[in-house]
Amino acid sequence: MIPTQLKILGEIPGSSAGAVIAMQLASIAYCEDIPGSLNTYIPEWKAVWIPTKSVKGQFAFIAYNGSQYAVAIRGSILNFSWGSFDNWFEQDFNIFHQVDWKYTTNPSAKPMISKGTSEGLENLNQLVDENGDTLVSFLLKYAVAHGIPLCVTGHSLGAYLSTAFAPYLHYQIIKEELAVPSVFSVFTFAAPTAGNAAFANEYDALFPNSWRFYNQLDLIPFSASNVNRMADLFPPPGIAASDVMVEKTIFKKTLKLSLAMAIKAVDVLLIKSQEHYKSYYSHTNLHKGSITLNKGNLIFDVKSTKSLEAWFEQVGAQHDHNSYLKFLGDRPLDYNFIKLREAD
Repeated sequence: MIPTQLKILGEIPGSSAGAVIAMQLASIAYCEDIPGSLNTYIPEWKAVWIPTKSVKGQFAFIAYNGSQYAVAIRGSILNFSWGSFDNWFEQDFNIFHQVDWKYTTNPSAKPMISKGTSEGLENLNQLVDENGDTLVSFLLKYAVAHGIPLCVTGHSLGAYLSTAFAPYLHYQIIKEELAVPSVFSVFTFAAPTAGNAAFANEYDALFPNSWRFYNQLDLIPFSASNVNRMADLFPPPGIAASDVMVEKTIFKKTLKLSLAMAIKAVDVLLIKSQEHYKSYYSHTNLHKGSITLNKGNLIFDVKSTKSLEAWFEQVGAQHDHNSYLKFLGDRPLDYNFIKLREAD
């Protein structure tokens, strides 16, 4: 196990210790008892800001270790099934619709983000703690004003929103005429694609200390930017999507298709959407900071004997935050000692 002493979550070449801590913080964002879970797994980190309630499912917390503040944004706790998969694109991620990225210093480049990203960011900005502080107001007062290093991290939907919250916070720091901390890092795990190439390029320029970790057999990181990859995800002994049958409604007609064909139909619709906006999704960290996990193509054992359920059981196992901790060489969260927050 990689030790978790006091460390700055920033530049990590040659060491994954910073990534482990960031993934632990992202995992603890799923927990019901944030302070207790921190004390169990990374006791040097203490919760200093926790919202009184979530807003439309969005939740985050801020932790401090005496030398750095970290924002951990919760992902969604999803029930992996064909129905939920078919709805992600229009609901959780809402990638068929794009909006302008308003928090830019270069509007002529036309950065755009998915509507799901925009709505999630708005919800995050409505979170308040018992003192009435938002995420941004707390960080401006206690971190930025004193030049204390910052980190933003999240897994899954939390990673998706980290990609938007970090540049939003950067924009607010500049707007308030404050100095951006010398260390302002972003760690994302299993992040779907949040915006177009102009947005990704601006993000990469703002955050040279940003790191995108993804399991190469995890379906979620291929959302938007490479949907076709989902159709050919699991090598043997995994189940091939071409061998799984589903029903999908296309242009008001319900068809029985292989799962691979249904995924490709989603991709066709997404391409048409991007052509409409003349804006094409692109992942961040394409040139620096993307780190592939599970290079050995580990396939998890599944319990279901039905092909569709087994395929999505594999999806869930590959995407699980505890699997990411495993791939990084750390212990999983033990649910005998901690409890996950109810999905809302």
